[in-house]
Amino acid sequence: MMTKTLNTQSLTLIFARADQAPVQINVADIAAISVVKNTDIHSLHMKNGDTHFAVAGPAADTLARMDVKTISMRAPFGDVVHIVADAIESVGPNARCEDDSIRVGVMGGHTLPVLGQQKDLFQKLVR
Repeated sequence: MMTKTLNTQSLTLIFARADQAPVQINVADIAAISVVKNTDIHSLHMKNGDTHFAVAGPAADTLARMDVKTISMRAPFGDVVHIVADAIESVGPNARCEDDSIRVGVMGGHTLPVLGQQKDLFQKLVR
C-alpha cells in the first residue's frame, strides 16, 4: 500500500502588537487576505471561520507560499483584498457601500466588500 504525503506549507504568524503570541497556520486553510492601505499589516481570513488580525510583514510573503489561484481586488476604503478563488461561496451586491462595489462571501463565513462589478470578478475567475 502506498501512502501519499501532502506537501502542506505552514507559516508562523508574527503580529504587529507585541503582546500577541506567534501562531502556526497551514496556508491551505487561508480563504482570503486583506491588506491595510499603505502598510505591511494584513489580516488572514481562514476557512474555519477564524480571522488573524494585524499580521506583521508584507502579504506578498504569505501569497508566495500559497499554491492556489488568488484574485486581487481593491476594497472600498483603499485596502487590497486577495481572495482564494476556490474559497468563494457567494457574490452579491453591496448595499452598504458605493454602487461599484460587491460583497464576496468566502469559506468560514467571511464577507468581504470589494470594488468592481460581479462581471469583473467572474472575468478574473475565468483567467
